[in-house]
Amino acid sequence: MSIFDSLWVEKYRPSNLQEMVLDDKTRISFEEYKSTQMIPNLLFIGNAGIGKTSLAKVIAKDVIKDSQYLYINASDENGIDTIRVAVTNFAKTRSLTGALKIVILDEVDGLTMDAQRALRNTMEEYSSNTRFINCQLQTPSNSTLTITLSIIRFNSTNQELCVKSGAYSQTRKYRSS
Repeated sequence: MSIFDSLWVEKYRPSNLQEMVLDDKTRISFEEYKSTQMIPNLLFIGNAGIGKTSLAKVIAKDVIKDSQYLYINASDENGIDTIRVAVTNFAKTRSLTGALKIVILDEVDGLTMDAQRALRNTMEEYSSNTRFINCQLQTPSNSTLTITLSIIRFNSTNQELCVKSGAYSQTRKYRSS
């Protein structure tokens, strides 16, 4: 992927809940979270490019107003030290606005087992002020994290909704030039 492609992806990434292409059930859930300003800890599972990270960032920027968030790509920073230092230090402090703080861990299936255990402990200890949104490709088989997370599966239906809604029309235009 070229630098231009990554910038293009960020430029056209949905910035609010209305721009997200979601099935009705998922949209209703997130609209409820927006009205209550509370979310559970979440695990998004689905294929690459289906919208897991985009929805996580929309939650942090639009669904939970005034939230502070920390984004970590766990395939790059997958050790226990990342959890003990970066995540725990972020999670243990309160937001200046009083809003929830959000930790987004992309590709969380890349964490070592020790890091997953440390993350689970951090999630439990700082649940009063911090929520965790974890994204991964496959359903976890032996993860210690699934006990504390609400799981949302993304599937090809979301991609079909994109095509039907015309969300890919701009994509096709740029790719053909």
